[in-house]
Amino acid sequence: MSVGVNLTLDIAKKAMTAQQTALMVTGHNIANVNTTGFSRQSAVLEAGNSLPSAFGPVGSGVEVNSIIGIYNKYLEEQIGNETEEYGKWEAMREALEQIEAVFNESSEYGLNSSMNEFWNSWQDVANNPSGQAERMTLVSVASTLATTLNDQYSNLEQIQMNLNDSIRGAVNEINNIVDQIAELNNKILSAEVGGLPANDYRDERTNLVKDLSEIIDINYFENPDGMLTVMIAEGKTVVEGTSSWHLEAEANINNNGLLDVKWDPSGGSALIDITSEISSGKLEGWLEMRDVTIEDYKSRLDSLASEIIEEVNRLHSDGAGINGYGTLTAANAVNNTSNPLDSVGLPFTPTNGSFEIYVWDSVNETETSVTITVDLSNPAYDGLDDIRDQINNAGINITASIDSNGFLTIASNDSSQYTFTFQNDDSDTLLALGLNTFFTGDDASTISVNSVVENDINKIAAATSSNSPGDNTNALAIADLQNALLLDSGTSTLDDYYNSLVSDVGVESQNASNMSSHQELILEQLENQRSSVSGVSLDEEMINLIKYQNAYTAATQLVSAIDEILRQVVEMV
Repeated sequence: MSVGVNLTLDIAKKAMTAQQTALMVTGHNIANVNTTGFSRQSAVLEAGNSLPSAFGPVGSGVEVNSIIGIYNKYLEEQIGNETEEYGKWEAMREALEQIEAVFNESSEYGLNSSMNEFWNSWQDVANNPSGQAERMTLVSVASTLATTLNDQYSNLEQIQMNLNDSIRGAVNEINNIVDQIAELNNKILSAEVGGLPANDYRDERTNLVKDLSEIIDINYFENPDGMLTVMIAEGKTVVEGTSSWHLEAEANINNNGLLDVKWDPSGGSALIDITSEISSGKLEGWLEMRDVTIEDYKSRLDSLASEIIEEVNRLHSDGAGINGYGTLTAANAVNNTSNPLDSVGLPFTPTNGSFEIYVWDSVNETETSVTITVDLSNPAYDGLDDIRDQINNAGINITASIDSNGFLTIASNDSSQYTFTFQNDDSDTLLALGLNTFFTGDDASTISVNSVVENDINKIAAATSSNSPGDNTNALAIADLQNALLLDSGTSTLDDYYNSLVSDVGVESQNASNMSSHQELILEQLENQRSSVSGVSLDEEMINLIKYQNAYTAATQLVSAIDEILRQVVEMV
């Protein structure tokens, strides 16, 4: 009798304990209904081991076998893969939106507007070559054009630096995440080696893996002991067991000091560059935008600015202003005065040919000239030294000198009587040296209005020949550059080229936005599937709550029944 009563009481006790545990799990689920990444847990109940009796084996009640997390490994892997792509496109979308703002042509301050005003101002000067107002306006709009190009280039560089900072931050975040995953590996191992469930630790680790996949492409697998091994960038291990390996962001002097991403396999002694191996995640998006897309836009902006500088200066250097020069110093220096001019570091390259210098004698009202020969293929030709010597030997009341920095200066012997101008340069020497040019610089970051014409608007070379105040042929030629096919192998005007650049920015931005939205939609669908499998349903948990509560109540009633039996037995004795 006592054996049966004790067994029944033990069954009741086990039932109460099991249902209480199930109630606890249910309560934990309900408490985490809004916790991101939480996987619903379930208490697995099973019948206790049978015990022998006079009537054969009898049950020993219920036990909690385990507490499992409801988890779909395949879904989690899919979410990780799509998160990598989402991170990449979202990073590119954000960067391209900033770039779009740089090339914003919706206002009157865009580069298109500045270029149109520049060409129109040359047309105005052509209509009134000696007009001071027209010349002042030309200098002003040219300065605006140069500043707009400077600003666009500078803004692109700033976006690059911002992306560089993001890359540095991403490397730090990756290191922090892999350290946390390694720590959780240790906690999971410690918990589960003793047979205890580590569902919450596993959820936390899964969330960290997802966070990591948004930053960089990863591969991972779970070992038999429950610990996770994580690899990035074509198999570089960053987590194995309880150990983690870090990344470093290191400046690359061959890439303007921008950061490379390197993997540290051995405590900093032998960093391995993995920049080119990163294929997805935000880090890939930032790297691609920084090193490829923005570099392409900068290069195309440089090509546009360089073409404007070259074509305008080629014509301007060959023309004449209202009055000639008393003295003039070249805007560009050579790095060796005796070497041929095509090998001395000039921004534009001269060719074989010649140019003429005309000297006007205002007292005698006479004009003399000298032809300066440029012979780059002649071994006896001494580069800038040779040009200086030809000028000095011409005997036409002008003198040339070269300073210690490689700048050529031409000066009249008496500026009150003699002034000089240039004509007929078929060698591009004046363009290359920056003599009688309208712009200085050679790209979008350096273009500016030549201080010579900025300080004296009469030096604007609207004429083709000197001493011709009504001559507007050079101004017309420069204005006509607007419609000249100068770029893309002679198929695009300057306006066409820039509009193509702006269009490409818009297309790439829209594509990145569409891809980001597409990936976001895929992730939303996958998260909904995950929620249907692993998410907490309050309706379901309330049903479980009632079910386990009723079972617990029934177990207590079993105890009451045994107590009543025992009381009656005692009274019988």
